[in-house]
Amino acid sequence: MRQNKRVCLQVDVIEGISRWKSVLVLGEYEELLSKRNREAAMKDFVRNGIALKISENNLSAGNEKDLAGGLADKPALKPVIFCIHIDEMVGRCEWEGV
Repeated sequence: MRQNKRVCLQVDVIEGISRWKSVLVLGEYEELLSKRNREAAMKDFVRNGIALKISENNLSAGNEKDLAGGLADKPALKPVIFCIHIDEMVGRCEWEGV
């Protein structure tokens, strides 16, 4: 993604053959490099209840206190934090019985 910034992301929710949703996002990748932007993004993940796996040892940034304590700044634990600037988003679904 660092070499070709045009990206595509697909997210699916599949509960069965006739109960599924899918969204496709097209956009441009931007890696967040500044400490301020990285911390803001990680805090947004935590605020929205999204757990972050940041190492092979399954350490996670589960709350803002861990982030403030510098967990994300340790070289061996530094995740790639990025955003996608969305150009286009399309979705499809089949959801019988709703």
